Amino acid sequence: MSRLGLVTPLCTALLLGTACKHPSTRLDLKAIEAGDENEGKSGERATKLDPLPVERPADLLPAEVALMAEASDPANVLALFAGLSAIPELNGMLDEFERMLGGDILDPNDWTKLGHDPHRSAGAALLDPRGQGFCVWLSVSDQNLFDQTLRRVASANGLDRELIVGEIAGSKVYRFNEDFNIVIRAGVAMFVLVDNPREAARDYPATIATIDPREALGRSEGFTWAREQVRANDDGMIFVAPSKLFESFAADRSGEAYGVQYAEEQLIEARRNGADAATLREFEERLAQEQQWEIERQREREASDTLARELLGPIGALVFTGDVTPTRIDAQARMLMPHSGILRDIFVPSQTQSPLVTALDEPSLFMLDGQLDVQKFLRLLDSMAKADGESLDEIDQKMRQEIGLSMLTTVVPTLDGRAGIAITRSQPANPKKFDDLPKTLGAALHFGLKDPEGMRKL
Repeated sequence: MSRLGLVTPLCTALLLGTACKHPSTRLDLKAIEAGDENEGKSGERATKLDPLPVERPADLLPAEVALMAEASDPANVLALFAGLSAIPELNGMLDEFERMLGGDILDPNDWTKLGHDPHRSAGAALLDPRGQGFCVWLSVSDQNLFDQTLRRVASANGLDRELIVGEIAGSKVYRFNEDFNIVIRAGVAMFVLVDNPREAARDYPATIATIDPREALGRSEGFTWAREQVRANDDGMIFVAPSKLFESFAADRSGEAYGVQYAEEQLIEARRNGADAATLREFEERLAQEQQWEIERQREREASDTLARELLGPIGALVFTGDVTPTRIDAQARMLMPHSGILRDIFVPSQTQSPLVTALDEPSLFMLDGQLDVQKFLRLLDSMAKADGESLDEIDQKMRQEIGLSMLTTVVPTLDGRAGIAITRSQPANPKKFDDLPKTLGAALHFGLKDPEGMRKL
């Protein structure tokens, strides 16, 4: 079993679907400890503030983290997955985890046997898209039990030979190898994984072990606002900083030109091997074609990025919260947009109740309803089309040629901007027969009309 044999069973309890890869880090315990001892011995004496107390796991994360999910009471979330053990395909895997860990990961009572607290925070965060770094955390109820669980799993997977345990600024650090670290600080165990440390913006295990909460995500403006949206009965939240998240992924893909690089390598190899003139000309033409395609792809990426920044730039934060019970999830989503933006201008307050609320004769699993400013929405669609190298008029012209109908001149004028969709369920799903699930689902869609007669004619 790989090194992830240790990480997977301990992280699965979060039930967040995190897929662990071979991660990495540059943490050097001795170097960091030496740095702490030597700090302030040279140069002018600076005023150093004492770190603020850690109040929540977000106080251990860098402020630039743009995606985080947290369950404030994991036991309630686990109740949703109680039926998984009845699925034969999963039962074997769960039994294997139980033998390895010494407890059932789906049973909150067994969490205490492993040194975890099932009623305190558990979660995951994306640390660095470019470095492919993320972390998963659990709250520790008994550090000795947690240590025993950790070493037992490590021994079962042959990782105990590489284990180094040390302390940094009062935080306990388990370093299994250069690939994987666990940091325990303020009663929270952070599993830190970074796949490409050379590209990462930080040494994340060291950051988590030493960061002053006043510089952390937990004290940032967007996250502070997001926490204020959490209702008293909510069991968890998902925090997103859309603009930061987009910029980090945009930076991650910058400089990608794999087709050009491959064509260049082929041409260089052909020249090195003394290929004839015809072969070299073929490789040169292929390189020229790849370079032209790359110019076109870059133009499309720039147009798409510009549109994405116009859409996401004004959004300060997005938060989803939910009250979880064994039979339902009562969730909400809220967006912080202090200034005017495309998305803020498109949506307008609806003056009437959605017909989906009263017309459906089956319980809804999902419902989305609202009202748009039609003309502003069309301008957004046109911007999206232009980012793809077309325009809304060109698309409408093609549709008119193919089906003889113009959406812009015949259909759109009949609409008032109200619209909604719902997914319904005719009967409860049978967890033992997931293949039958589609048979129990239905859908409903509505559009508000300002010209019903015009629509009838269509």
